[in-house]
Amino acid sequence: MYKIAVITSEYSLHNILKIDGYMRKECKITYLPYSFPEHLQILYQENISDFDGLLFGGAHPYNLLLEHFGTIEKPAAFFTMTSQDYYRIVAKIAIRYPGIDFSRVYFDFVNLPLDYTAIFQEGHYPLTLDRAMDRLSWTTRHPAPEHYLKLWNSGKVDLIVTRYSSIEGFLSKHNIRHELLLPSVKSMKETFQGLLTRLASGRIQESVSCVGIVSLPKSHRTQENTALLLRRLNACNQRLGKLFLIYQHEDHIELNTSASALRTLTQEYSFCPVCSYLNRSLAFPVYIGWGFHKWIAEAHRNAERALTKATQESATTAYIATADNIFIGPLSSSGKYVQDDTDLSQVQDVPANIGISKAYLQQILAAAKESEETSFSAKSLSKILGLSTRNTSRILNTLVSGNYADVRNQYTAHQRGRPTKIYTIDFHKLTSE
Repeated sequence: MYKIAVITSEYSLHNILKIDGYMRKECKITYLPYSFPEHLQILYQENISDFDGLLFGGAHPYNLLLEHFGTIEKPAAFFTMTSQDYYRIVAKIAIRYPGIDFSRVYFDFVNLPLDYTAIFQEGHYPLTLDRAMDRLSWTTRHPAPEHYLKLWNSGKVDLIVTRYSSIEGFLSKHNIRHELLLPSVKSMKETFQGLLTRLASGRIQESVSCVGIVSLPKSHRTQENTALLLRRLNACNQRLGKLFLIYQHEDHIELNTSASALRTLTQEYSFCPVCSYLNRSLAFPVYIGWGFHKWIAEAHRNAERALTKATQESATTAYIATADNIFIGPLSSSGKYVQDDTDLSQVQDVPANIGISKAYLQQILAAAKESEETSFSAKSLSKILGLSTRNTSRILNTLVSGNYADVRNQYTAHQRGRPTKIYTIDFHKLTSE
């Protein structure tokens, strides 16, 4: 079982314990509560070598360590808020304090663009932390306790909503009315499962063999189509820097490479550029199964298992099967990742302190290059990233909170309910910092 350290403030610990039983069914959990930034650094340095992965109580401790050490050595994730979590706390406040004027309610950590117009009357929007704080380092952006005391004594607020659980003791001590904003059980479970997926994919040894089996549906399995597929694979291989050895068999084509090469090519197993190329250049679907193992025969067997999963899809698709009976997929079959003249290694570097996987950022950059678009909805981008719309929204909202994107509401004719949020990403800023 994996050994995961949960690094959190003492005040957030009680909330995380709500999923303690859920996490312990999957791995061994050790809690490392910290009291102040220097304590956090010491805990990290003294314990990093003992664990397979790290799970942080929020973005703040994660980014503090990233800012101080430059990198976090083990796979890591942090619990974060969703729009539903914010709306839930608003509903809770409305019920607990009937008739409260939300223009006198202060939110100190709104890292998501909320549609206030849908739930508040105009002119009665909550107060929020100055956006200038977002541009400060994570060491200095945390408001000092005196900030809250001064705000409360000013008489401008009736309630403070804080995401910083470490400040709760101070607020209680000074009789400052407050609510603590914490991630929901559902969002914490999703974050935990995401970390497990990363750990599982990381188990694949860099030096083991990798076999890819490329197959056509029986209805399209003709000599002409097989010959065309082989030509397309050779052309794709040429573009990708000749990463594969290609062998033709009677009913399929095999691609041989190393696990490390495929891991780099697929950007941490996020999508399959071979699928994207074939999807764009062929009029019929193609299935790919990738398999890993230190023995080539076992790698081939895993590839066959992955191919069986891929053939259950209706479009060009790829799956990966590892020696640990772990399936990764379906990888991208949308065809939106092909770059005409640029391979993936040429995508510009992106900032490492945003809190988003570099692989996802590179996928967004590649998609923008291909489509010549800089604006996406969460739904359209989710198809590109191969994630749920909810998780894609988190990525986009994180870009907004880091001032790498703007968001606007888009209404369409006869649309009911909330408007569609359109995110415009500042790619120049994203790739120049």
